Amino acid sequence: MANVIEILNQTLFLKINGGNGTPAWLANAAIGIANSLIYLVALLLLWMWLWGDGERRQLAIKAALVAMLV
Repeated sequence: MANVIEILNQTLFLKINGGNGTPAWLANAAIGIANSLIYLVALLLLWMWLWGDGERRQLAIKAALVAMLV
């Protein structure tokens, strides 16, 4: 079973990995998105806290606590 998962992991990595023919603008866009995604998550948690009901606020607190553990 572990071998099947490893093969799947390698196959998916090779499909999403940029090759030699990948344009520079596309690689830079992917890097920019990856670097700024954490700020979007923080804004989402803030939005959930400020304009959410009690259930969403609890979810935002739990997500923030989990993020601090990682």
